[in-house]
Amino acid sequence: MNLNDLKKLVTGPVLINLDRIITPKLITLFYLAGLAAIALWSINHLFFSFRFGFGNGLWGILEVAIFGTLALIMLRALCEIALVFFKSHEDIVARHNQNRRLAPAPTLIEDVREAIEDLAQDDMPEVNTPAASETPPDRAKTAKPATKRSSPRRTARRAPRTTKSRSAK
Repeated sequence: MNLNDLKKLVTGPVLINLDRIITPKLITLFYLAGLAAIALWSINHLFFSFRFGFGNGLWGILEVAIFGTLALIMLRALCEIALVFFKSHEDIVARHNQNRRLAPAPTLIEDVREAIEDLAQDDMPEVNTPAASETPPDRAKTAKPATKRSSPRRTARRAPRTTKSRSAK
C-alpha cells in the first residue's frame, strides 16, 4: 500500500460506499503498526532496565524475550482471526453484491402497494361454514342461521362493480 492508495482511500468513494470491504487491508496496517510498537517497547525496555545496573539489564533482556514473544504471538493470532473471519464471509458479501446488481431495487410505490395488498389479505374474514352432515345431531335443532351484515365490509381490495349496459334497459 503506497501513498497513492492512501490518497484514493481518503479522497475516493471507498469510505462512503459500503459495497467494498476494506477491513482486511486495514488489518495488515494494524499488524505492521503492532510490530513497530513491540519493537519500540523492547528497545525502550532494554535501555530502561540497563539504566539501573547490569543485573537489571539481564532481567530486562529476559523480559523482552518472554513478553515480546507473547506479544508477537497474540498480535499475529488476533490479526489471523480477523482475516479468517472476513475471508469466510467474503463469499456471502459477494453473493449479496451480485444479487443487488441483478435484481433491480423495488421502488417506494411497489413497496407500498405490496404492503397494502398484504394488509388487505390479512383483513379478509375466513368463512367456515360446516356442511349439514358435519353438524352434530344434538346441536342440529339449536343451530341459528347466520345473520348477514347490513352493509358490506370495506377493505382495501374491492370487487369490480357490475354495470348494466344501455342496450339491456
